[in-house]
Amino acid sequence: MPVPQLGRVMSVIKDPMVSDHFTLEIPMVPTGAGDVEPLMIHCQSTVKPGVTVDEVLVALFGHTFVYAGRKVFNHDLNVTFVENARGTIMRTIEKWDELIRGSQTQHGRFKNGGSGGGNGYAADGKLKIYDNPGDLVLEYTLYNMWPANLPEAALDGTASNLITHSVGFKFDWYDRTGGYSS
Repeated sequence: MPVPQLGRVMSVIKDPMVSDHFTLEIPMVPTGAGDVEPLMIHCQSTVKPGVTVDEVLVALFGHTFVYAGRKVFNHDLNVTFVENARGTIMRTIEKWDELIRGSQTQHGRFKNGGSGGGNGYAADGKLKIYDNPGDLVLEYTLYNMWPANLPEAALDGTASNLITHSVGFKFDWYDRTGGYSS
């Protein structure tokens, strides 16, 4: 195959995907519908989670063959949120944390609700990636997300710095559920 010419390269690449065209939505936040939009709008950065496929080694007759094993999800999603003057993100994540396990009792909801039909503490998230005109290119559903780590917030009386929260979420698995030719 010959080396591609510049015109062919440009017709295939069109525009590169850029890292700031995304949203992270959690449509059914356990803390209430009023918390859905702030979590989406205040999301400054995140990552698209990865997976690992284990290898299965088979040694026969002096040769080793490598086969695909199980697919393993890392179960971690780190998200950085920009805080507003009202502390919306901190309040939302702290409320969600209290639903998971109460600070004084260590009691909380079941992950996916209980036999009484109540809401659970986990919620599905949607990571959406867009192209330059704003059309949805890739959509991933992260199943059973919940905040597992809320680090301390840095406060500094000598400067006026932006306050962000780097929240560590857990999830069970993800699938590509939308976008171009999904």
